[in-house]
Amino acid sequence: MSSPPTARETTSSVDSQIWQRGFFVLFRRELRTWWFTRKLLISLILWTVLINVLPLIGSGMTVSKTVGGTTTTTEGIYLPFSVWTSLPMFAAIITMQGAIADERKSGILSWILSKPIVRSAFYLAKLLANALARFLIIVLLQGVLAYGIFVIRGGSVNLPGFIAALLLVSLVLLFYISLTMMLDAILSNRSLAIAIPMLVLIGGAIAPVALLIIFKRPDLVEFLLKVTPWGLTSSSLGQLAAGKPLPEIASTLTTALWTVAFTAIGIWHFSRQEI
Repeated sequence: MSSPPTARETTSSVDSQIWQRGFFVLFRRELRTWWFTRKLLISLILWTVLINVLPLIGSGMTVSKTVGGTTTTTEGIYLPFSVWTSLPMFAAIITMQGAIADERKSGILSWILSKPIVRSAFYLAKLLANALARFLIIVLLQGVLAYGIFVIRGGSVNLPGFIAALLLVSLVLLFYISLTMMLDAILSNRSLAIAIPMLVLIGGAIAPVALLIIFKRPDLVEFLLKVTPWGLTSSSLGQLAAGKPLPEIASTLTTALWTVAFTAIGIWHFSRQEI
């Protein structure tokens, strides 16, 4: 006869079932705030205009063509990435700030956590559902549209490089979502919770230039570009989409590590704080 399960094994099994049940229920709850709502329609229209329509109108989205053996350079491929690497990050910071604090203030968080749901499931469901919705609307859909426009206009886009560039856009977006959620869970000051990610994002455009021009520190600039998402610029991602190698790969690894660290710290703190 098999021996009965120990108390530790029984508890571990129950915890695992509760985590799984709690996560998927909350994940579907978060997704419902996006799908088939006015929020979804507005997001689709807004990002289509910003990423694809305005660059097309403003520059004609120049494509590369070969005439008499001479190939012109594709410039339009860089334009969507100038939007992808900036505006979605601002939007994510603004909308994710208060994701936990607002539900705590309204009492919804206390009601949810009174059910057989662990806090890590709540945190991860909110993080991943919001990240998935933004990936589908802002990155995947707009990427398909942008690629289609270039192909229709006779442009030459390196498909593997283009897909890789879109994945890096998604990574940077997840970085700012995880950073904002972590700060929202930790800080009681909402101004700081939104100001810190904004400073990190804006700093990527200002700090390297200031360090080069004012302080003459190219070594420090090189270091910062390796340990932050700042190295994943619109020009470097556009270059990757055009079939050229990424100038710097260290920033990809460090951005992924920062994202994992922010998520782990956010879950750890959220699991131990008073609601």
